[in-house]
Amino acid sequence: MLTEQRVVLLSSDWALLTLLAHCFLLFIRPLSWQHPFVPILSQQMLDFIMAPTAFLMGCHLRHFEEVAAETDDLILINIDEGTVVSFSSDSTGIPEVPLVAEDCFIKRGEALRMHYDLDISHLATSTDISDLRAQRRLWQQNLNAEVQKITLELMVNIFREVQDHLNYEHRVFNSEEFLKSRDPRDQPFYEKVLETHIFNCFLKERLNRKMDAFTRLEMSTRSQRMKAMLDYPRRPMMQEMAEKYSKPESRFSRKLGAGMSDTGEDGPGGLPQWQLVKIFPDLCCGPD
Repeated sequence: MLTEQRVVLLSSDWALLTLLAHCFLLFIRPLSWQHPFVPILSQQMLDFIMAPTAFLMGCHLRHFEEVAAETDDLILINIDEGTVVSFSSDSTGIPEVPLVAEDCFIKRGEALRMHYDLDISHLATSTDISDLRAQRRLWQQNLNAEVQKITLELMVNIFREVQDHLNYEHRVFNSEEFLKSRDPRDQPFYEKVLETHIFNCFLKERLNRKMDAFTRLEMSTRSQRMKAMLDYPRRPMMQEMAEKYSKPESRFSRKLGAGMSDTGEDGPGGLPQWQLVKIFPDLCCGPD
Protein backbone atom coordinates (compact mmCIF):
# COMPACT_ATOMS: atom_id res chain seq x y z
CA MET A 1 0.00 0.00 0.00
CA LEU A 2 2.91 2.35 0.64
CA THR A 3 3.83 2.08 -3.04
CA GLU A 4 0.16 2.58 -4.08
CA GLN A 5 -0.53 -0.77 -5.67
CA ARG A 6 -3.83 -2.31 -6.75
CA VAL A 7 -4.66 -4.59 -3.85
CA VAL A 8 -7.51 -7.10 -3.58
CA LEU A 9 -8.29 -8.87 -0.30
CA LEU A 10 -10.04 -12.24 -0.51
CA SER A 11 -11.73 -14.27 2.19
CA SER A 12 -14.70 -16.59 2.70
CA ASP A 13 -15.64 -14.52 5.77
CA TRP A 14 -17.38 -11.23 4.85
CA ALA A 15 -16.84 -9.76 8.33
CA LEU A 16 -13.13 -10.55 8.19
CA LEU A 17 -12.84 -8.75 4.84
CA THR A 18 -14.23 -5.54 6.27
CA LEU A 19 -12.14 -5.80 9.44
CA LEU A 20 -8.85 -6.45 7.63
CA ALA A 21 -9.48 -3.76 5.05
CA HIS A 22 -9.91 -1.12 7.76
CA CYS A 23 -6.86 -2.48 9.62
CA PHE A 24 -4.74 -1.85 6.52
CA LEU A 25 -5.77 1.80 6.57
CA LEU A 26 -5.04 2.04 10.28
CA PHE A 27 -1.64 0.38 10.10
CA ILE A 28 -0.14 2.77 7.54
CA ARG A 29 -0.77 5.85 9.65
CA PRO A 30 0.33 8.65 9.60
CA LEU A 31 0.09 8.07 5.84
CA SER A 32 -3.49 8.39 4.66
CA TRP A 33 -4.91 6.28 1.84
CA GLN A 34 -6.13 8.62 -0.92
CA HIS A 35 -7.49 6.10 -3.42
CA PRO A 36 -10.67 4.01 -3.95
CA PHE A 37 -11.53 1.88 -0.95
CA VAL A 38 -14.22 -0.80 -1.31
CA PRO A 39 -13.96 -3.46 1.42
CA ILE A 40 -16.58 -5.74 -0.18
CA LEU A 41 -17.27 -6.22 -3.88
CA SER A 42 -20.26 -8.24 -4.95
CA GLN A 43 -20.00 -10.41 -8.05
CA GLN A 44 -21.77 -7.72 -10.06
CA MET A 45 -19.11 -5.19 -8.97
CA LEU A 46 -16.02 -7.19 -9.88
CA ASP A 47 -15.47 -4.97 -12.91
CA PHE A 48 -14.27 -2.32 -10.47
CA ILE A 49 -10.89 -4.05 -10.33
CA MET A 50 -10.34 -2.89 -13.90
CA ALA A 51 -9.87 0.65 -12.57
CA PRO A 52 -6.55 2.07 -13.82
CA THR A 53 -5.65 3.58 -10.46
CA ALA A 54 -4.40 2.27 -7.15
CA PHE A 55 -7.10 0.85 -4.91
CA LEU A 56 -7.88 -1.38 -1.95
CA MET A 57 -10.84 -3.69 -2.50
CA GLY A 58 -12.14 -6.96 -1.15
CA CYS A 59 -14.23 -9.84 -2.47
CA HIS A 60 -15.23 -13.39 -1.61
CA LEU A 61 -12.57 -16.07 -1.98
CA ARG A 62 -14.65 -17.99 -4.52
CA HIS A 63 -13.92 -15.22 -7.04
CA PHE A 64 -10.14 -15.69 -6.81
CA GLU A 65 -9.66 -17.30 -10.24
CA GLU A 66 -11.98 -14.83 -11.91
CA VAL A 67 -10.20 -11.84 -10.38
CA ALA A 68 -6.74 -13.23 -11.15
CA ALA A 69 -7.62 -13.70 -14.83
CA GLU A 70 -9.24 -10.29 -15.15
CA THR A 71 -6.19 -8.02 -15.32
CA ASP A 72 -2.47 -7.66 -14.60
CA ASP A 73 -0.75 -5.52 -11.98
CA LEU A 74 -2.77 -6.91 -9.09
CA ILE A 75 -1.77 -8.00 -5.61
CA LEU A 76 -4.13 -10.68 -4.32
CA ILE A 77 -4.09 -11.33 -0.58
CA ASN A 78 -5.73 -14.58 0.51
CA ILE A 79 -6.63 -13.85 4.13
CA ASP A 80 -7.83 -17.36 4.89
CA GLU A 81 -4.57 -19.01 3.81
CA GLY A 82 -2.24 -16.12 4.63
CA THR A 83 -0.75 -15.94 1.13
CA VAL A 84 0.08 -13.07 -1.21
CA VAL A 85 0.14 -13.40 -5.01
CA SER A 86 1.48 -10.62 -7.22
CA PHE A 87 0.56 -10.23 -10.89
CA SER A 88 2.89 -7.47 -12.01
CA SER A 89 3.93 -6.43 -15.53
CA ASP A 90 6.91 -4.63 -13.99
CA SER A 91 9.98 -6.85 -14.26
CA THR A 92 11.32 -5.46 -10.98
CA GLY A 93 8.19 -6.49 -9.10
CA ILE A 94 7.12 -5.01 -5.79
CA PRO A 95 10.14 -3.70 -3.83
CA GLU A 96 10.81 -5.08 -0.38
CA VAL A 97 10.38 -3.03 2.78
CA PRO A 98 13.72 -1.66 4.11
CA LEU A 99 15.57 -4.53 5.74
CA VAL A 100 16.28 -3.00 9.15
CA ALA A 101 12.69 -1.81 9.58
CA GLU A 102 11.40 -5.21 8.49
CA ASP A 103 13.60 -7.12 10.93
CA CYS A 104 12.55 -4.90 13.81
CA PHE A 105 8.88 -5.30 12.89
CA ILE A 106 9.15 -9.11 12.70
CA LYS A 107 10.91 -9.36 16.06
CA ARG A 108 8.34 -7.12 17.74
CA GLY A 109 5.51 -9.12 16.18
CA GLU A 110 6.96 -12.43 17.31
CA ALA A 111 7.09 -11.13 20.88
CA LEU A 112 3.34 -10.42 20.94
CA ARG A 113 1.23 -12.54 23.26
CA MET A 114 -1.50 -13.59 20.87
CA HIS A 115 -3.14 -16.36 22.91
CA TYR A 116 -5.45 -15.19 25.66
CA ASP A 117 -5.59 -18.46 27.61
CA LEU A 118 -1.81 -18.77 27.76
CA ASP A 119 -1.35 -15.13 28.66
CA ILE A 120 -3.64 -15.28 31.70
CA SER A 121 -2.73 -18.79 32.85
CA HIS A 122 -0.61 -17.39 35.68
CA LEU A 123 -3.40 -15.11 36.94
CA ALA A 124 -6.06 -15.94 39.45
CA THR A 125 -9.32 -16.85 37.72
CA SER A 126 -12.73 -15.58 38.62
CA THR A 127 -15.99 -17.47 38.48
CA ASP A 128 -17.99 -14.35 37.73
CA ILE A 129 -18.96 -14.21 34.06
CA SER A 130 -18.93 -10.41 34.03
CA ASP A 131 -15.41 -10.30 35.46
CA LEU A 132 -14.18 -12.84 32.91
CA ARG A 133 -15.68 -10.86 30.04
CA ALA A 134 -14.18 -7.62 31.33
CA GLN A 135 -10.80 -9.30 31.74
CA ARG A 136 -10.86 -10.64 28.19
CA ARG A 137 -12.01 -7.29 26.80
CA LEU A 138 -9.15 -5.51 28.58
CA TRP A 139 -6.65 -8.06 27.27
CA GLN A 140 -7.95 -7.54 23.72
CA GLN A 141 -7.72 -3.76 24.04
CA ASN A 142 -4.13 -4.00 25.27
CA LEU A 143 -3.23 -6.33 22.41
CA ASN A 144 -4.80 -4.00 19.85
CA ALA A 145 -2.89 -1.05 21.29
CA GLU A 146 0.37 -3.01 21.14
CA VAL A 147 -0.23 -3.99 17.51
CA GLN A 148 -0.89 -0.37 16.58
CA LYS A 149 2.29 0.68 18.38
CA ILE A 150 4.33 -1.90 16.48
CA THR A 151 2.95 -0.79 13.11
CA LEU A 152 3.61 2.84 14.03
CA GLU A 153 7.20 1.90 14.92
CA LEU A 154 7.47 0.35 11.46
CA MET A 155 6.40 3.63 9.84
CA VAL A 156 8.84 5.56 12.03
CA ASN A 157 11.71 3.23 11.13
CA ILE A 158 10.90 3.56 7.41
CA PHE A 159 10.55 7.36 7.36
CA ARG A 160 12.67 8.30 10.36
CA GLU A 161 15.19 10.47 8.50
CA VAL A 162 12.78 12.27 6.19
CA GLN A 163 12.80 15.35 8.39
CA ASP A 164 16.60 15.59 8.13
CA HIS A 165 16.14 16.46 4.45
CA LEU A 166 13.32 18.99 4.84
CA ASN A 167 13.87 22.68 4.20
CA TYR A 168 11.18 24.36 6.29
CA GLU A 169 12.00 27.84 5.05
CA HIS A 170 11.49 27.01 1.37
CA ARG A 171 9.09 24.13 2.11
CA VAL A 172 10.92 21.58 -0.01
CA PHE A 173 12.19 18.04 0.45
CA ASN A 174 15.63 17.11 -0.88
CA SER A 175 14.69 13.74 -2.34
CA GLU A 176 18.03 13.23 -4.10
CA GLU A 177 20.07 13.55 -0.93
CA PHE A 178 17.57 11.42 0.95
CA LEU A 179 17.89 8.61 -1.60
CA LYS A 180 21.68 8.83 -1.49
CA SER A 181 21.57 8.34 2.26
CA ARG A 182 19.59 5.09 1.93
CA ASP A 183 21.08 1.64 1.82
CA PRO A 184 21.43 0.61 -1.86
CA ARG A 185 19.26 -2.43 -1.17
CA ASP A 186 16.45 -0.17 0.07
CA GLN A 187 16.62 2.44 -2.67
CA PRO A 188 14.13 0.71 -5.06
CA PHE A 189 11.51 0.84 -2.32
CA TYR A 190 12.08 4.51 -1.56
CA GLU A 191 12.18 5.45 -5.24
CA LYS A 192 8.65 4.12 -5.64
CA VAL A 193 7.33 5.53 -2.37
CA LEU A 194 8.64 9.04 -3.04
CA GLU A 195 6.52 9.18 -6.20
CA THR A 196 3.24 8.40 -4.45
CA HIS A 197 0.46 10.79 -3.56
CA ILE A 198 0.18 9.52 0.01
CA PHE A 199 3.86 10.30 0.62
CA ASN A 200 3.42 13.85 -0.72
CA CYS A 201 0.55 14.34 1.72
CA PHE A 202 2.78 13.00 4.48
CA LEU A 203 5.49 15.51 3.51
CA LYS A 204 3.06 18.41 3.74
CA GLU A 205 2.17 17.40 7.28
CA ARG A 206 5.87 17.17 8.22
CA LEU A 207 6.56 20.59 6.69
CA ASN A 208 3.65 21.96 8.71
CA ARG A 209 5.35 20.47 11.80
CA LYS A 210 2.31 18.39 12.65
CA MET A 211 2.58 17.00 16.17
CA ASP A 212 1.00 13.57 15.93
CA ALA A 213 1.75 10.08 17.24
CA PHE A 214 4.38 9.60 14.53
CA THR A 215 6.24 12.78 15.48
CA ARG A 216 6.13 12.03 19.19
CA LEU A 217 7.44 8.48 18.71
CA GLU A 218 10.12 9.65 16.27
CA MET A 219 11.31 12.32 18.70
CA SER A 220 11.42 9.95 21.66
CA THR A 221 13.30 7.24 19.78
CA ARG A 222 15.63 9.81 18.24
CA SER A 223 16.68 11.02 21.68
CA GLN A 224 17.23 7.42 22.78
CA ARG A 225 19.37 6.74 19.71
CA MET A 226 21.44 9.87 20.34
CA LYS A 227 21.99 8.86 23.96
CA ALA A 228 23.07 5.38 22.88
CA MET A 229 25.54 6.86 20.40
CA LEU A 230 27.02 9.08 23.12
CA ASP A 231 27.24 6.27 25.63
CA TYR A 232 28.67 3.79 23.14
CA PRO A 233 30.72 5.52 20.44
CA ARG A 234 30.42 3.67 17.16
CA ARG A 235 33.51 1.93 15.89
CA PRO A 236 34.40 2.66 12.27
CA MET A 237 33.02 0.11 9.86
CA MET A 238 35.35 -1.92 7.64
CA GLN A 239 34.11 -0.05 4.57
CA GLU A 240 34.87 3.31 6.17
CA MET A 241 38.36 2.16 7.15
CA ALA A 242 38.98 0.87 3.64
CA GLU A 243 37.88 4.18 2.13
CA LYS A 244 40.05 6.10 4.57
CA TYR A 245 43.21 4.17 3.82
CA SER A 246 42.57 4.05 0.10
CA LYS A 247 42.84 7.84 -0.24
CA PRO A 248 45.99 9.06 -2.04
CA GLU A 249 47.18 11.15 0.90
CA SER A 250 46.91 8.14 3.23
CA ARG A 251 48.95 5.96 0.89
CA PHE A 252 51.55 8.72 0.56
CA SER A 253 51.81 9.10 4.34
CA ARG A 254 52.30 5.38 4.85
CA LYS A 255 54.98 5.21 2.16
CA LEU A 256 56.72 8.26 3.58
CA GLY A 257 56.65 6.82 7.10
CA ALA A 258 57.91 3.45 5.92
CA GLY A 259 60.71 5.09 3.94
CA MET A 260 61.91 7.15 6.85
CA SER A 261 61.72 4.30 9.31
CA ASP A 262 63.95 2.20 7.08
CA THR A 263 66.82 4.71 7.27
CA GLY A 264 67.77 3.37 10.69
CA GLU A 265 68.40 6.89 12.02
CA ASP A 266 67.07 6.86 15.53
CA GLY A 267 66.68 9.87 17.71
CA PRO A 268 66.73 10.18 21.49
CA GLY A 269 64.98 7.38 23.32
CA GLY A 270 65.27 5.03 20.36
CA LEU A 271 62.44 6.68 18.43
CA PRO A 272 62.88 7.04 14.68
CA GLN A 273 63.88 10.52 13.57
CA TRP A 274 60.68 11.06 11.54
CA GLN A 275 58.53 10.33 14.61
CA LEU A 276 60.47 12.85 16.68
CA VAL A 277 59.86 15.51 14.02
CA LYS A 278 56.15 15.01 14.50
CA ILE A 279 56.19 14.75 18.29
CA PHE A 280 59.09 16.97 19.37
CA PRO A 281 60.04 19.23 16.46
CA ASP A 282 62.48 21.26 18.57
CA LEU A 283 64.58 18.15 19.31
CA CYS A 284 65.10 17.32 15.69
CA CYS A 285 65.81 20.71 14.23
CA GLY A 286 69.23 22.17 14.57
CA PRO A 287 69.93 25.82 15.15
CA ASP A 288 69.24 28.13 12.25
